[in-house]
Amino acid sequence: MKKIILIIIINFVCLNIYFGQCSDVAKYDIYTPMGSSVLTYITCEDATGTRQAFDNSYGQAYPDAQQIIVYDNLSSTRKFNCHGYAWIRLTQGIDRWLGYASGNRDPDVYMTDGSYVQVPTEVYPGKVFWTRPGDHSAVTTGQPGWFISKWGRTILCKHSWDDNPYGTSFKYYRRCTSPTTNFTNQTVNTNQTVTGCDINVQNVTVTNNKKLILDAVEDVTIIKDFEVQLGSELEIK
Repeated sequence: MKKIILIIIINFVCLNIYFGQCSDVAKYDIYTPMGSSVLTYITCEDATGTRQAFDNSYGQAYPDAQQIIVYDNLSSTRKFNCHGYAWIRLTQGIDRWLGYASGNRDPDVYMTDGSYVQVPTEVYPGKVFWTRPGDHSAVTTGQPGWFISKWGRTILCKHSWDDNPYGTSFKYYRRCTSPTTNFTNQTVNTNQTVTGCDINVQNVTVTNNKKLILDAVEDVTIIKDFEVQLGSELEIK
């Protein structure tokens, strides 16, 4: 019963608007890797006693979740939430709250403007996004099946994929450093790997018993004039 109660609390505090003695401040100075503006908030911190209570209660309800200390020897903080950690803090080192109220879709811009693309399986490094009603973000770790995420205004922790208050309906995402890679007018005579979100291939010959690997997050498009000579290899991931 305790875990059910905590789930209700988390889903609320991850999304609610904070009413306290100080005011949260909206900011427009954060951008996705593709340059899209992101609405974020500098938020008021909870009292130390409140944060300690969160640490204690979630430690009891989720004993296998490994709490990560952030400030003042505590894990819980309101300086950033799940989306702020996964999409901003981890990559830019900035504390922000991303996605402010119920129904807000601010985090979606990272997944719709070409900065990140969905992939079918877990990748590292990568992002994890819970579909609604979970509305939660995490990052993958070097340990398959284990993520790091921030639970609303409460703990930051490393946890297994199925040991969290948000359920198991999520999708995997990977960063695209170059949305489209054009691999053209090449003679491949050494072992070579080409990576990209999408890869366009044109006028390429693989020769000299070498191997060409095309590692695309999404699509490999062979436009024309592509040849793999006898003894050479092509692998499409």
